[in-house]
Amino acid sequence: MKKAILRINKKDFLDWYFDEEIVSGLADEVYKGLKKKGEHKITLQSIWKGLGYIPLEHIKNKKVIDPLDILDCDEIEEPSKEYNVKFI
Repeated sequence: MKKAILRINKKDFLDWYFDEEIVSGLADEVYKGLKKKGEHKITLQSIWKGLGYIPLEHIKNKKVIDPLDILDCDEIEEPSKEYNVKFI
């Protein structure tokens, strides 16, 4: 079955993502990449694939979401397992 595509505003997503406690973990990941390879590449797609959850408020086209995927806290857990993303 083909995954539905969630449309997410790039700026809003990045503001949310980097406002969370993720920043210290990301800094550690970047440090390890620089130490091992001399560089570290990060993309929106790599962030998307590593997300543990995403709040519904960041999804512009909520109609494509299966209601069974929505947690009580209005989030989707591990969204990349069931959905692809298009940042707008």
